[in-house]
Formats: sequence, structure tokens, C-alpha cells
Amino acid sequence: MNKRIREINIEKIRYAITDNLLFIGIWSLAFLTVLTFNFQKQISLSFVGVTDSKEVNINLKHAILIKKIHVLPGQLVSKGQLIAELERPDLIKQINDVSHRLEELRSQLTLNEKLNSSLKSIKQSNKDIDNSLTIQIRSLENQLTFLKQEQQELFVFAMFDGHIGFVNYKSGESVSPFAPIMTMHQKTPTFVRGYVHESIMNKIHVGSFVEISSLNSEKVMRAQVTSVGTRIIEFPERFRRSIDEKIWGREVGIKFSANNEFLLGEKVFLEVKNNENTTQRSLANGNNDYADNVEYIELKTPRSIRDLNRIEPSGLTFVPDLNKFLLISDDTFKDQPFVFLLNPDGQFDQRILKIDGLKDIKDMEAITSDENDNLYVVSSLAKSRNGKVSKARRRIVKFQRKGLELIEDKKTDLLKVLNELAIFDPSQDWVQLLQKKNLIESKFQIELDIEGLAVKNDKIYLGLRRTTTASGELIVLEIDNATEMFESDQLRPGQVSIFKKIKIPTPNQGISDLFIYNEMLYFLTADNGPLQRGGL
Repeated sequence: MNKRIREINIEKIRYAITDNLLFIGIWSLAFLTVLTFNFQKQISLSFVGVTDSKEVNINLKHAILIKKIHVLPGQLVSKGQLIAELERPDLIKQINDVSHRLEELRSQLTLNEKLNSSLKSIKQSNKDIDNSLTIQIRSLENQLTFLKQEQQELFVFAMFDGHIGFVNYKSGESVSPFAPIMTMHQKTPTFVRGYVHESIMNKIHVGSFVEISSLNSEKVMRAQVTSVGTRIIEFPERFRRSIDEKIWGREVGIKFSANNEFLLGEKVFLEVKNNENTTQRSLANGNNDYADNVEYIELKTPRSIRDLNRIEPSGLTFVPDLNKFLLISDDTFKDQPFVFLLNPDGQFDQRILKIDGLKDIKDMEAITSDENDNLYVVSSLAKSRNGKVSKARRRIVKFQRKGLELIEDKKTDLLKVLNELAIFDPSQDWVQLLQKKNLIESKFQIELDIEGLAVKNDKIYLGLRRTTTASGELIVLEIDNATEMFESDQLRPGQVSIFKKIKIPTPNQGISDLFIYNEMLYFLTADNGPLQRGGL
């Protein structure tokens, strides 16, 4: 009887499912759709943007006349192509006046020399006159050179391959100082102006990696967010579903390589994936290796710097208000504490900065700044070729910048204070790693080779190049309370520790640099052998 009842119930359930199959199917599909949407939302963030390129205004700091414009709006031009000829009547007058005055002084000097040579004894007054004339001549020669350089600026050449934007003047028209004569754009876009909806705007940060894809083709490129707007803005009409609908969010900037096939002004789709996995679609430049999108810039050292210094770049840090890098070199002229200025385009500034108050420093390996804009530089602390570690190779220096003036604040013999602490407390893990194998006839009981430096929250992080654990782990040391170390010129027990032991898959590596970004500590590696490999 019970068996019969169970069979009847099963049959009823089967008929119920059959009669409601469509209803169940719709609900199942809706449930799966919601799950899929939520899953995709968790792994990716999407927004839109438009490609753009650097726009350059072509102008002069003086009032000028347009002699001839050689280009039209929208025209493609090549680097070095003549695009405009300008005139400055005031400059022509200045050149003529200086040239005339220079010719008079040279004639007077020649006459004096002839008169002096005819005399057996030269009076001191004549020498003074000649010296005065020589100084005036040199001053006018320098002035004439400067004026002729300004005259050369009246021939305007294209600074890069690109196309002309606006042309604001015609031949014969007058132009005020600094007024844009025309604009130029690069041939291909170099950045994206993205618009992030306010519902997800706090999930996009500087440094986030995004995948840029065209809405009309398979072009894909990977890039990094370089700026995030500090205010809420209204989206342009182009990014609205309808003209009447207003959308709000933040604007972000994304820079990428000029080696791409995107169109200027092209609307693009931007996606940030939590797992940072990249797609297998073809890149915009036709290559699946993202490393090919890296833009390399060759550093060109001016002769004025090269004649005195054998530049071997060992570290740099960016100074936002100068829009320049501070660069240090392993070697400098007579071990002077020189710091070089490097422009973002890879060109050295002619000016060489010097850390005032610091007599000398050898083998500078790293430079960094902290959250309070204090600057730090450290020597390697490693032995030189003669097997010695001079005092100038053992320094860590804290200094400040006022404009283009660098001023020493504090300095410490870092190897000395580390060695003293190692002798006092030899059981510490870091001491065991740094302790010399042969202590006979040795001034120091520890040895190390520093190449990475980072400072944050009054803590100093040191990346070691050739010291690793027995299992090959890389070492980052931490010095707590840096202010106390600089003030007392010593370290107390517990102030030094191993911050991280880092295991990486590539053997025989050492840390070559450290930097802190968004509260994360990053490190670069370099091969300690002949392979010359490295990583980040």
C-alpha cells in the first residue's frame, strides 16, 4: 500500500514539473544571469574613455610678425620640417646696434695695440684701457650670440612627427607675446581620458592596470592609471545614453606607448581586472608581448657634465614641483656629493647640484625621499677594489631641498653603527647573516652591499645586493626610529631587524633598488653572476 502511494506521489511531481517546465526554465535562467553578472562585477571594473595626445602650443615670449605660414590645419608634418617664418623688427635693430658698437670697440682695440707696439715702454693706463675694451667686447660678443640665437627661433620647425591642430594667424598679422600661433598634436594618441562613474570611482587608483580596447575592432593595449581627478565632474554628452541624462563621476588619465594603432579621439572601453590577468587578443601594435609597449629613452649626457664626471646612474627619485628627477652616480669628480637633474624626456639639465655641508661621498647607490620630502642618499658600504671600506663609502645622509639648493641635515657612518650593534648583540638573525667568515685582521665583523633604500614613517629599509639566506632568500633590513639614529649616531638593541626574507624563483639574484608606492614596498633585482637578469 505504501509503495503504491509513493508511486502516485512521484507521478504527481513528474506531471507538476512537466506542466511548469517553462516557468522553471525562465527562473533558472534569470538566477544564472544574476550569478554571472555578480561574478563578473567582482572580477572586473569597466568604464569608457577617449584617446588623446599631447598638444603643444607654438608661441614666442616676444611680440612678432607672421612672415609666412607653411602649413594648414590638420596637415601631417615630420620632425624638423619648417612650419612657420616669423619677424621681429626690434630684434633686427638690436643686432645692428650691437654689431655696430662691437665693430667700433674692436677698431679702437686694434688702434691701441698698434700704438702700444710702437712704444718702447707701455704705460699702465694704456693696459687698463685695453683691459676695459676687452671686457666690453666680450660682453657684446655674448650679447650678439644670444640675439642671433633668438633670431634663429624665428624659423619654427616641427618638434616631432605629428599633425597641425589650429592655425590662429595669417601672414602679415601681429602676434602678442606668448599668444599661440598654432598647435601641434602627435600622430598617434599617447593617453586616454577616462570617465569613471561615481558608483565605482573609489575603486580606481593611480597605479591600477587597465586594458584598453577599441569598440570597433580587436585592438587591445595594457596601460596604467597615471592620474585620478580630485573632484566630481559631469560626463561629456558623448558618454551619455541620452542628451537629457546627466552622469557624474571622476576623470582619470591613462598613459600608454605611442606605438599603437588607435585613432585620435577614438572612444575606447577600459577594464580593470582584480586578478590582473591579460587577454590573449592581439595588441594594438600586433604583438602579444606586453613588454614591447615599453617606451625606452636614451640618456644623453651633455659634454659639460661628461668632461668632469663618468656618469654611472645608480639611483633616482622624482621631484614633482620641479618636474625633474634627482639622479645620483656611483662615481663623481673627486667624490663630490653631486646630484644631477634629469628631465622626464631623458635629457640632463646643465646644472649640477651639490649637497652643501657634505665634504665627500663615495659609491652612492640609492636615493629616496620620505613622506615629509626629506631626501636620503646611501653609499654601498661595500669594500672597494683594494679591499678597504673608507669612511666616505660608509655614509647615509639625510638632506633637504630648498628650490635647487641641497643642504645636508644629518649624516651617519652607517657601517660603524651597525658593526657596533653587531658586536654588542651578535645573536641577532641579521648579524648572523652579515657576519664575516674570516674575522682575522678585520676592522669590521660584518660586511654588506647596500643597493636599495626606502624611508617611510621614520623607518629605513635597506635592500642588500649580495647577502641572502642559506636557501637563497633576498634580505631587506629595517632600521626603526631613523631620527634617533641620526641624532645619537648610534643604534640601540632591537632597532635593527630583518624586515623581509623574500623567496623568488630566479636563483643568484640580489636586490638592486627599493621603492614604496601606495603603502607597498617594491624591489628590483639584478643578477649577481654573469646572466645579467633581473625583475620587479
